[in-house]
Amino acid sequence: MVDTASLYDPGATPPGSTRFSSVADWPAGESVHRLLRRLFRTLAGPEGPAPASGDPYLPYPQDVLRLTGALSAFGTARSASTAPVAVRFTAPGQLPRFLVVTAFRPPCPADDDAIMLYAADITQAEEAHAQLATERVQLHTLLDSLDTGILLTDGDFRALHINRRAAEWLGLPFPVPLSRIHVPALVRTVSERLVDPADFQRLVDLSRPGNRAAFRDLHFTDGTIRRMYFRPVYAGTERLGNLWVLENITDQYAVERALTERAEALAELADQRARFTSAVSHALRTPLTSIAGFAELLTTTEPGQLPTEEQQFAAGIQRNTALMQSLIEDLLLVSGLETGSLPLHIASLEVTHLLAGAAEEVRGTARSRDVRVEHLAPPRLPIRCDRDRLHHALVNVLKKAVRFAAEGSEVRMRAEAEADGSAWNITVHSGGLAVSESELDDLALGRLLDPSTGAADVLGLAVTRAVVEAHGGSLRAVRAQEGGITFLLRLPRGLKDPARRA
Repeated sequence: MVDTASLYDPGATPPGSTRFSSVADWPAGESVHRLLRRLFRTLAGPEGPAPASGDPYLPYPQDVLRLTGALSAFGTARSASTAPVAVRFTAPGQLPRFLVVTAFRPPCPADDDAIMLYAADITQAEEAHAQLATERVQLHTLLDSLDTGILLTDGDFRALHINRRAAEWLGLPFPVPLSRIHVPALVRTVSERLVDPADFQRLVDLSRPGNRAAFRDLHFTDGTIRRMYFRPVYAGTERLGNLWVLENITDQYAVERALTERAEALAELADQRARFTSAVSHALRTPLTSIAGFAELLTTTEPGQLPTEEQQFAAGIQRNTALMQSLIEDLLLVSGLETGSLPLHIASLEVTHLLAGAAEEVRGTARSRDVRVEHLAPPRLPIRCDRDRLHHALVNVLKKAVRFAAEGSEVRMRAEAEADGSAWNITVHSGGLAVSESELDDLALGRLLDPSTGAADVLGLAVTRAVVEAHGGSLRAVRAQEGGITFLLRLPRGLKDPARRA
């Protein structure tokens, strides 16, 4: 037992750093337990040196026994020292504190029995280590719960971690010691199960420089398909390793293939429909042109040559023939825009001129219903579009808006730019009459009757929507809260090329 000399404190250290203290002057008969409490009061405490009285922290009994054994076996050689002994201090309702104690003989002792005891407060380090250990367990638990296989290797392709799904897929027991994972052997194992091993080998060769991510869809001899990703992992400029992700996409691949085949079939059907529409429309033009010509001859005869009733019949034939010709033109327009056979002719014009032209064309029809048509747009602001087709689309919308307007009300057309300037929004509001959801459906599906002709609006909003979408925009019709209907057209401001719609 050492029975000499003094208490030594090397001085205060910066806040937050590890604090050190050394103790000598170990009175004869002082127990290790009391020695540790003196050390704790001098060194640690919850936030630094603890008060000499009222200290609730006590050393952990097992740690006292371990330090006692280490001191009892302490040799007399000048170079001898004990191994560091960790000592825990606990108190009711408090977090534990941790000290590391090391004993050694000073190089210039006051007497042969003098020793020095150094202690370091490592509480913060232990707490950080415990937090890291907890996070590591949580991360491993998360990785093991994934349906995706994960393999992490270092820069030399030595395994650092493998999750449960990857181990099962590669035929390895889980958990498997990382030292037993030989990556080149795993590469050979995977290659032997592939329909095309060379494709997988290309991915492995690509990953060796480790400077960019890559992936391959690997077809296995058992019929499964797995997508393998490779991605180098960096922390700043330091390369930490390589991440391999193995994902079973057999079902996904089947769905994607079915969707692709379905899309191709739908595209073929759309092409067939377009060809059929074009053929039928052109076939109808010839007889309609003849009927229109004969009707015109009948309506332009000298007065008295044709009875009044027959003149009315001829006028009806002429009117309905013109309606059918208009429908055929609209049908060809929709088909051509959808298939791209009718390109857009893009040019710049001011929005206010576009709105004014469309409003002027429908004012005659609106006047007959005592409906006013107003338009508002910022002056001298351009839009790039196909003027004729967009004019046709706006006229179509305005006619429908007038149809829903109450007598004595107005139809308001307004254009304004979006906040980021990327698009124009053109709003056409028809006020007065309440509109039901069923009427909106009838409008979209072409079941709505035109009161001026009694005929159904067969194409609904298809013509306007086709023109707007060909410009990269969109069209919606919604019920207005104050009554009536509102058409919302969104058009990009900057079409650059007169590209054909694919």
